[in-house]
Amino acid sequence: MISGFGIKAPFDSTDSKESCAARTRGSWIPAFAGMTKREKLFQNNEKWFRRHSQLRSGFSLMELAIVLGVFGLILGGLWSIVSTVKENVRRERAFEQTILIVKNIRAYYQALPNISGSYASLTPVLATNGIIPFEMLRSRTAATLLVDHPWGTTTPGGAVLAGGGVQVCDNTPANCTGPAADSSAQTFAVRFNGLSYGACINLLARLSSPAGPPGLVNIVVNSGTPYLNTAGNGLPVSMVWSDANCSTAKTGNTLDFIFRLRQQTM
Repeated sequence: MISGFGIKAPFDSTDSKESCAARTRGSWIPAFAGMTKREKLFQNNEKWFRRHSQLRSGFSLMELAIVLGVFGLILGGLWSIVSTVKENVRRERAFEQTILIVKNIRAYYQALPNISGSYASLTPVLATNGIIPFEMLRSRTAATLLVDHPWGTTTPGGAVLAGGGVQVCDNTPANCTGPAADSSAQTFAVRFNGLSYGACINLLARLSSPAGPPGLVNIVVNSGTPYLNTAGNGLPVSMVWSDANCSTAKTGNTLDFIFRLRQQTM
């Protein structure tokens, strides 16, 4: 009979009555008694497996920390990739939108003698007439239409761009007080407000390249010296000049691209 921690010894007909009585009173022999070596090994393995399977039923703190650390690295890498892709999409969209604005302005003013208006007055007129893409409007129902670039309505530091992220003026001294203004009314300026350092560098390179809008006559960054007014400067804008003039400040950068109103014919 098996009970508890041992096996109760069976009666043997050759035992004396005293020995049988002693066994009847509850004498016990070890559980392994009478087992073969194979049976003992099997029982030991079974106990070891049962004990260790209970211990391995869950993660240890060290294993959990390692898993969480690896998961965090994966998420961080994915976030970096997604952020890079989104930034590239914004830059490409800003490039394409600028090309479209320049093209539409030239088409709209083709039969008109000149372009007239300040950043504050001309931009809503162009937006109302569909010259500026509707997707760039902050609100289509506002009394004064504001135009934004793909980076949104705020500066890198979070300040709201009260006048909009993109503006257009006639580039005359009366309406556009920038250092590249002229009195001919035959040029116009497309201004980007509140751009980050990276966006500033990228737009300067893209819009001044041969792939950019034709008829670019000058560039001003943060109201500084016009790029082409400096001897030796040519298009596209050099990386050295862009790096020296684009700011990392939270207020962002202001870029003015001055274009010829009418394309020159050969």
